Amino acid sequence: MGRYDRRDDLLGLSTEERKKVFIKEYSEKNKKGFNISLNKKYDPLMIAYLQSLPNKQQYLKGLIRADMERQGIPCDEENPPEKEH
Repeated sequence: MGRYDRRDDLLGLSTEERKKVFIKEYSEKNKKGFNISLNKKYDPLMIAYLQSLPNKQQYLKGLIRADMERQGIPCDEENPPEKEH
């Protein structure tokens, strides 16, 4: 019996399909997404402002980093604090 090789699962896939598999696996392992909902009736100015931003992710990360710094929480992206188990 040969050892199981994950590549066997990918043999029948096209290059594009393999790329999608690797991107999905990478994202599941390394990324965490968050979602916010804004009410069109109560939050129209915030919606309009966010829609005007060219890079919403960069803007929100900047706000979070600034808030962390104000609270004295390190936000060094190169060396994030270790998670408590």
